[in-house]
Amino acid sequence: MLNNSTIHIGDCRDVMRTMEAGSVQCVVTSPPYFGLRDYGTAVWEGGDAGCECDAGEPVPCTVCDIFSGAGTSGVVAVKHGRRYIGIELNPDYAAMSEKRISAKLDESALFRQ
Repeated sequence: MLNNSTIHIGDCRDVMRTMEAGSVQCVVTSPPYFGLRDYGTAVWEGGDAGCECDAGEPVPCTVCDIFSGAGTSGVVAVKHGRRYIGIELNPDYAAMSEKRISAKLDESALFRQ
């Protein structure tokens, strides 16, 4: 059960055409460049990774990842109480997304009890 989250299987260009205007407030993605990614050498540039400033109350929003993959953005979104819309072309990855997000929701429900 994905609660307030949805995973769409299909090309993001087609799926996004069916979405209501203004229904998403944040798009987070990592395009699938396959072998062109190098996660081992990434360097944090900009911002303050150690910032502990008070950003105030979280603003409710819907997070959309147009290349949902394994669902990492969805896991983080539901962890922070956000609605999540994932779009994934590969049905196997879509199933993996659903499984990971459901597990995060189950874990979160455990801590609320």
